[in-house]
Amino acid sequence: MEYRKLVKFGAATYCVSLPKAWVREHKLQKGDLITIDEQGDGTLKVFAKDDGAAPVPKEITFDISGKAMSEVQRMVLVAYINDYSIINLRGDIAGRVKELRDIFQQFLALEVMDLTDERITAKAFLDITETNPLKVLRRVDTIVKTMFTDLQECCGKCKRSNCHLVAEKDLEINRLHYFAMKLINRGLNDVETARHWGLSQSELAFIMVLADKLEKIADRLKRLESVFSAGSLSEKEVHTLLGHSGGVEENYRAAMSAFYKNDTAAAHQVIERHEAVSEKQLDSMTFRCITNARARVGCGIPMVLEYLSRISVLTEDIARVVLDLHPEPAGAALVPKQGTALRV
Repeated sequence: MEYRKLVKFGAATYCVSLPKAWVREHKLQKGDLITIDEQGDGTLKVFAKDDGAAPVPKEITFDISGKAMSEVQRMVLVAYINDYSIINLRGDIAGRVKELRDIFQQFLALEVMDLTDERITAKAFLDITETNPLKVLRRVDTIVKTMFTDLQECCGKCKRSNCHLVAEKDLEINRLHYFAMKLINRGLNDVETARHWGLSQSELAFIMVLADKLEKIADRLKRLESVFSAGSLSEKEVHTLLGHSGGVEENYRAAMSAFYKNDTAAAHQVIERHEAVSEKQLDSMTFRCITNARARVGCGIPMVLEYLSRISVLTEDIARVVLDLHPEPAGAALVPKQGTALRV
């Protein structure tokens, strides 16, 4: 930390000198403009000039000869999240074009532009700086909520054929999750982009955690659908399990509401409800199902309870993200925090 003396300059201006190393690092010269942003907590942030130069697209090339498609998918995922605009795959292309195209289609705004017998090139078409990651996560949250609803509806006899909607929505959430991670990674590596979104680096780090929790909740809902749609559970068992699902869903909705409103008191309540629902109901019921050899239970009941319990844990994690984003003094846990919510 450096200390600088405040100097009065003229009748209404005060000046403070800038560190020489910082000026050189940002290639600033006498007469250049800098940006000063006043933060909500009263502090000031100083940014170097924006020279207006167009960013150079990042490009990467992978040799996929002899590699399994699952490995290729992971390679493309890493390149996409790390903000590469052009991704080239070379090597074993012939005979695998459809599979490679399917991989690229898993990612938002990534399209195949060039294709030969030895090379396939995909390019990202989107100015991601104009898309706030919080808006993407709000869309993910909306889809997760519809998945809860679809799960309840598909368990009815007349709508069981609609169960596939849950799995389809999980695929869309995967696409949005990858895109959110790409955005967040850009913001973490470019302070100007983060500032454009009105987010700090620490906020982006917590938002990254939130994105991971939402994707995992969607994945558990998809697995729940596969158990329910298998038809191995009786109507009574389904009714009982859906009752537990409703409680888990209610707590999830409360957690996301706490996030949008920066409501730490509500976040604490979510954590308390998780402890009541998961530890006292779901976990104990799962234990009874597994240990009671005389009980006639469908083989899917412990699995359903485990998925619901995991969703409840992930919901608790979301509430803890709210608390981490908005630390509060000891003893203020039950006092609603008033302030400006994150812009979504």
